[in-house]
Amino acid sequence: LLASVAQVLWKKGSFGVDVLSMFTNPYILLGFFVYGVGALLMIIAFRGGDVSVLYPIIATSYVWVALMSMFFLGETIGAYKWLGIFSIFIGVSFVGSSAE
Repeated sequence: LLASVAQVLWKKGSFGVDVLSMFTNPYILLGFFVYGVGALLMIIAFRGGDVSVLYPIIATSYVWVALMSMFFLGETIGAYKWLGIFSIFIGVSFVGSSAE
């Protein structure tokens, strides 16, 4: 979820920026911070869980980014995107439920 929030922040911060202003844009900086927190939490999770179960959970970032893009950036989600979101959710559910 945090990686997805970071990506939406980066998108929001990317409007009208050049290379130099990227380093002072609050949305981009906050995105890096949120992404870093998410990475640290993932490292902690890797200590106690199987990579084969934990890593596919990252695939849910596609779901979160699509939903947040719709709500916060005004992007549209068509039928094929909804089908993809549903497929990802089902696949991650299968992988998560197969954990021993």
